[in-house]
Amino acid sequence: VTIFMNVLLNIYYLLRLRFRVKEQTFNKIIFPLLFAADFLFVGVALPILYVNNELINPSPYESFCTLAVYPRGCDNDEERQCRGNEESIEIFKIATFAMFFSFLVIIIVSMVLIL
Repeated sequence: VTIFMNVLLNIYYLLRLRFRVKEQTFNKIIFPLLFAADFLFVGVALPILYVNNELINPSPYESFCTLAVYPRGCDNDEERQCRGNEESIEIFKIATFAMFFSFLVIIIVSMVLIL
């Protein structure tokens, strides 16, 4: 959520300085839409997808639950039932990385366009 707030701030400066959007217009229309999109996607949709696919599990390497197969090594044992699987975890990791990379691109592009 923090990186998206940085994106939002950069978009604000871009719209105010480059495109001369009024602050009132930004505050009443653009900010609520972007904030709602951030909250719904990062704050609601991603956690629901992770939990529904049983991807949030304890890990032997972390002191908190994270994207991990549980129990450890169950994907190599036919008799043990797994929560989550390596393929799903990799897909979600790539999707999350792509989202944060797109945020970084938006930040850089907006900074360049302000000049």
